[in-house]
Amino acid sequence: MDQTLPSPDHPHDPLLREVQHLVSWLLGGLAIRLAGGPDLKGLRWIVRHLLTPAEAVLRRALHVLADTLPRPVPRAAPPPPPPGRPDAANPPAPRAPVFRLNEALPRPGQIPLSRRPRISVAGEAPPPSPLPRPGPADPARRRAKILARFAALRAAFDDPVPLARRLLRRRMKSALRRVTLAFFRPPGRQSSALGAPGLDILDRLNALALRLHLAQPDTS
Repeated sequence: MDQTLPSPDHPHDPLLREVQHLVSWLLGGLAIRLAGGPDLKGLRWIVRHLLTPAEAVLRRALHVLADTLPRPVPRAAPPPPPPGRPDAANPPAPRAPVFRLNEALPRPGQIPLSRRPRISVAGEAPPPSPLPRPGPADPARRRAKILARFAALRAAFDDPVPLARRLLRRRMKSALRRVTLAFFRPPGRQSSALGAPGLDILDRLNALALRLHLAQPDTS
């Protein structure tokens, strides 16, 4: 990420350099913890206190970095692939994990299906039964998902410009100013690993990303 920061005289440069050090430190902690072969409880701790805040910080940094880039030239749509069956002897390489640019937005007042009142009306079908609770988590499967998220996070951190350009292209395609980050409830803010300095960086970065988002033209 060091080679893609804006020039030192850019107003966003000091904060992005703080972000670089914070995410680098979180990535180091993730690598150490994952190498230790944690159990399910340890994996949950890793996600809550290291992985989620690192993803939240980097997502906001990408939005800020996108504001420093020139507007990309619109590209023509690629031609469709030629018809034909895939070559069984040379199967396509597995797709690398992709870093998510969006966050699930909280829905205030939403009640889980299992806690909603069930009211039956004569002559109408009964309400659906609540979904069964999932079985016990599989540590190996959980670890594989975390490793995929970790790989996507590291790749985005090492080369953030393509993702920042993707954000710019999305803004150019849509006339509606869409909210894609949970600005008012940033994920990972409850992390005990961030500490006061890391939380301060996340809060300042979140405020800057929100300000840049509101400054985008909305032509809907």
